[in-house]
Amino acid sequence: MEITLLRTQNSSIPTLYLHVQSISHWAPANIGPYSQACKVGDIIFLAGQIGLIPGCMLLAPPKLEAIVALDHVISVLKVKGSDLSHVIRGVCYCTSSEAVQRAQRAWLKAANSSMSCPIAYPLVSGLPRGASVEWHIIAVDNQHTVKCQLL
Repeated sequence: MEITLLRTQNSSIPTLYLHVQSISHWAPANIGPYSQACKVGDIIFLAGQIGLIPGCMLLAPPKLEAIVALDHVISVLKVKGSDLSHVIRGVCYCTSSEAVQRAQRAWLKAANSSMSCPIAYPLVSGLPRGASVEWHIIAVDNQHTVKCQLL
């Protein structure tokens, strides 16, 4: 297993990257040349998470795909010192209206009353590896209080 944490040299804002390059049991390995997360100051930017089963890197069955992908989001946020209650922006790209419904149910099940940040569910024609959902999340670390408002 290779886990790389990098810090930029020429910046006054600390920047850390999480890059897992192996098959693990807590999150899937990268399927491209990117990091699972980048933390710039107190803000955490997650790369898109799809529902790959970590041990074999195959997509979860369609009914579980949104849940598995969201579990990856939770795992990566935990490593970076955050959780779903600190999400400030969320987008879940979906390939069908059925995938949107599954993703919304997964979010509501994982969410609690303190998580009021709205999630967008745009429809797209395709996603990596033929996935039906891909979560993109921006969060702050656990030292901050998050209050989202609909404008």
